[in-house]
Amino acid sequence: MHTNTRTLGAVLIVGALAAGSLGPRRHDPTQERTVANLHAFARLYGFVRFFHPSDEAATTDWDRFAIYGAGRVKGAESTDALRTRLIELFRPIAPTIAIYTDGTEPPPSTHIPDDTAGLELVAWQHEGVLINPARANAYWSLRTHRSLTTAAPGYGYATLAQ
Repeated sequence: MHTNTRTLGAVLIVGALAAGSLGPRRHDPTQERTVANLHAFARLYGFVRFFHPSDEAATTDWDRFAIYGAGRVKGAESTDALRTRLIELFRPIAPTIAIYTDGTEPPPSTHIPDDTAGLELVAWQHEGVLINPARANAYWSLRTHRSLTTAAPGYGYATLAQ
């Protein structure tokens, strides 16, 4: 019986790498902070992208924003630093957003006028989620009292290699 030594060598290397990654992990508070920061960014990103009714949110290039925003928040050293960075990132897109930490009272809204007569509510309505308006599918999204606008028609795909 002939054994392919190249295959056997590759299996042993992969096995050794997997065995090393399955062992006990050291507690790394920096990594935990990075994961928590990215988790907070991702949650807020989803809420603003799909539910904030501003014209800025409707025309944002969300793919570029995701990459830029993740890079900005991942190194925040504390909850206060993360909150500051999230406000800096999202306030231009979602001017009415309020970001506050768990256990604190939300700030009072200053964006609702005393007299709302004659104002039209702008809000997103989704049947599923229409991520790419250039492609026909069973889903749709619209903003009430606004036209559906996007930063760029369709997706711009690219291949990245390193």
